[in-house]
Amino acid sequence: MGQAKQRKENDPHYGKYSAKKRGLIISNPSTVDGGSFRINNSHLDKQDLRSSLLYWDKIAWPKNNFIYTPNTAEIDDLVRIGVMETPTMSLAGGGQTGHVISAAHDYALQYFEKQNPGMWSVGEGTNSLKFIDEDNPAPGAGTGITLYNALPVPGAEVPLVEILDFKDRRRGELLVFRAHLDSIAKKIASSDDSVDELNKALTELDLACSDLIKVTREWQYPVKLANLKTSMNFNLATSASAAVKAWRNAELLALGSTEKIIAATAAGIASNFKVTADISFQKIKRPTSPYKYLYQATCELS
Repeated sequence: MGQAKQRKENDPHYGKYSAKKRGLIISNPSTVDGGSFRINNSHLDKQDLRSSLLYWDKIAWPKNNFIYTPNTAEIDDLVRIGVMETPTMSLAGGGQTGHVISAAHDYALQYFEKQNPGMWSVGEGTNSLKFIDEDNPAPGAGTGITLYNALPVPGAEVPLVEILDFKDRRRGELLVFRAHLDSIAKKIASSDDSVDELNKALTELDLACSDLIKVTREWQYPVKLANLKTSMNFNLATSASAAVKAWRNAELLALGSTEKIIAATAAGIASNFKVTADISFQKIKRPTSPYKYLYQATCELS
């Protein structure tokens, strides 16, 4: 029996996703504010590391010759088994530290993108690398997609080996979620998609989120409910698509299936979806998947 036929018979999610590997570049908590730069912690945030490890095939923490950021035993273990990279990138030149770090951040994405086009994105935010001047982006520069209270992530103290084991057992559900999120990003970046098609894609994403919450309940470790924001190189303001305009003008779009699943353990928590103007990274054109992701754990999911 061929490999594809075996997968189709044994994996109920086969055909609903691409098995192409995806990677996320993460950083230790630090802040760039114009030309200034501040390190909030020289180690990776434990919550951010675990969220990234669950949803991505590979993660990378680029180092540089300007600032020393040591590995912990956890990081060394992930590097040893091949799911994480910690390359050192040599930075040259002078100027204000914040500008140097910003340039290094851009270079890291381009470095990984050159090695594996379309595979890598970057993680940013309060628990990673945060850019103050992006808190109020210029309208229409890019597009942001945000899932509110819809994504289960491991608690900060969950052993990494348990996350890796869960990924192996529930790879289908994880990949289906990722495929539907990518599908919505692709549809929004297209100018000829209908409102019905976008609504269908959102329904599929909603079901994928609710399925993930269901399967994490089999876990005997702490699980948190999280928001997930993605950023794309697509100018929302200039889109001629009636479908995109309808989603852009909507305040919040409800995720009914996910909300019903959550209500059983966390009453009063609403799960929603929103499309907004955001920042863009024009140096790399990636129309089919976002280039930036931000996780934000919000509450315990009992």
